[in-house]
Amino acid sequence: MIEPGREAEVEALFADVGRGETAGWSTGDVAIAADRIRASFAGLRGAKLAVDLRRARPGAGAGPRTPSFALSVAERDGLGDADAAAAAAAIGRASARHP
Repeated sequence: MIEPGREAEVEALFADVGRGETAGWSTGDVAIAADRIRASFAGLRGAKLAVDLRRARPGAGAGPRTPSFALSVAERDGLGDADAAAAAAAIGRASARHP
């Protein structure tokens, strides 16, 4: 999925997290695996969120996306389902500025 040597490009996806609608969130670890990117985020009041980014496929279900990736909530702590989904969607919109 992600070729070696592109780590800086992957990290750049999250450069705008912490601004605008993602204010209060900060990017933690970003792990690149063969089939996905997992990014961890810390929010207000100790909330934690891990999001998986996988190659977007045409016709795939609705959900947070960037031009290249579909996002899904992998882990959450201190957030309900709706809040985790909303945060993932906001992170997706912030990341979409860096396809």
